[in-house]
Amino acid sequence: MTQGQRESFYLMYINICNALIYSDDLFSDTTLNPAARSSVRIIRDRLAWLKKEMDMKVHQDISKTIDTLRYDNILRLICNLPENYQDRFEDAVVKFLKEIEKEIS
Repeated sequence: MTQGQRESFYLMYINICNALIYSDDLFSDTTLNPAARSSVRIIRDRLAWLKKEMDMKVHQDISKTIDTLRYDNILRLICNLPENYQDRFEDAVVKFLKEIEKEIS
């Protein structure tokens, strides 16, 4: 697996884990409309299946060390920034990554 493929699977795994946490939370909310709860249950079951499959086949060695809530918290903070700050943050990250690539090369 290439580095890019590994990173894509890693990010997909993190997002599945976070979505599973949110779907569990929604499903446990008894004030949610029964039809919506039923839909959330289906989504939650599929997410659980995806996570299990990725645990068994792709990320056996690293899935136990991933702190998905850490990444989720970072994403939440970024999403709550005003739009002009989001653009500045993205520019700073791109610049930072280019500097790291130069150092590694």
